[in-house]
Amino acid sequence: MAWSQVSARRWERPADGMESWFALTESASAAVCDGRRQFTIFTKIQVDLNIPSDRLESCLKEAWTQLRYEQPQIATIQEGMTKVYEVPDEAVLQAWIASTFIISAAANGEELHANAAPIDQATLYYLPGSSELVLRAPHDTVDGTGMILLLDRFLRALVSPPEEGKITFGDEPSRLTPCLGEVLGVAEECTPEEVARIMEIFKPYLEHGAGMGHVSNLGSLPAGRCRHARLDVPWRTTEAIVQACKAKRISVTAAVHAAYIQTLMKHADPNRPSCHYITTGQFNLRDYLPKRAAQYAASLYYTMVPLHLESPGSFGDTSQAVNQYYRTTFRDDTTLLPLVPHLTRLWCAGSQTPEMQAAPVPRDAVPSSLGVIERYLQRSYGDGTVTVRDFMMATDALGVTMLVFSSFRDQLQMVYSYNDGHQEREHIQQYLQDILAVLTEELLAD
Repeated sequence: MAWSQVSARRWERPADGMESWFALTESASAAVCDGRRQFTIFTKIQVDLNIPSDRLESCLKEAWTQLRYEQPQIATIQEGMTKVYEVPDEAVLQAWIASTFIISAAANGEELHANAAPIDQATLYYLPGSSELVLRAPHDTVDGTGMILLLDRFLRALVSPPEEGKITFGDEPSRLTPCLGEVLGVAEECTPEEVARIMEIFKPYLEHGAGMGHVSNLGSLPAGRCRHARLDVPWRTTEAIVQACKAKRISVTAAVHAAYIQTLMKHADPNRPSCHYITTGQFNLRDYLPKRAAQYAASLYYTMVPLHLESPGSFGDTSQAVNQYYRTTFRDDTTLLPLVPHLTRLWCAGSQTPEMQAAPVPRDAVPSSLGVIERYLQRSYGDGTVTVRDFMMATDALGVTMLVFSSFRDQLQMVYSYNDGHQEREHIQQYLQDILAVLTEELLAD
């Protein structure tokens, strides 16, 4: 599944399992939502830019062009189940810049998120009114960690531009992102034993369906605008939560996820009763990959693994179970990583079966922890040329919702992506407040 040159300027490779699954999901939502794509990633940073105003636009464009040269995957498109990259001539390059670098009149990122037009390639927005940079990208191109890495590479390019004339497109296909299976060096076909193990991993979905979920108009009303609600936890409270988690030997990720499960049980739809909590945990695989994989910021080097809890109990019991799940799924099982390309391929194929197509869409939020953002994104670049004041990540939710949590500048942040045609904003805000209330009561009450 390697990249191959099919003409003088065109390169192609088959999409892998996760890429194909996201592409199919995006295509299905686009067909019924005016071209809008489920799971399009929306990442925003608020920045102080110490760059002369008469040079700012050109500097941003130059850095965006340099990022394409270094990370050409951002300019790929998906044609069916095939990834495509075209080496640009000058006219094509200028057309790409014009369509993917946008100076937006939106008042802020929240307004842009609700009103942005559909995209099929990574697109960068500059919002002068709020001094924000927004990077949007289809999820079949990049994952959440990859988005942060791309912003880091972009800001590095902004403060350290190449010498004039140093960028000459033509050799960049050598830096196109290989699929996960190629990086791991696994066979394209899996054995019957591997298929059996994968089916065992999928068993919760096969036996119990979507599980408990929130009250939602999903399925009965059309999608409205993509929205997000955000809750920032003060740094003193964040530090207290971190220390309490250390004392209990659980991760902050496990604590927040467990607090969400408690909140979900409190607000579960009474008309769709279920004792099963079923979701997919999001696992960033980069720490387990060969070192050469680190050069590919625009990559889908993560996977989803089902988590099933029957009749979740107290916060303490739930947080321990979730903590065990996050800490041991890949760290303690070296046989699972090479299985991932096969797992995601079968996940994609299974999602297209009539049974799965007819199954109810999950109404709980998919949890996704980005960890400490400073692991990937600095607070400043170029001796004060760029200062990053704020960070936030959301997704376009046309069906499935998401809960993204992370910390930046020592503050825990939770962002709930939802659709205002399906759920009320005040309900989403209440969920976030209740998650924090559970964390406070369970971890800080002593």
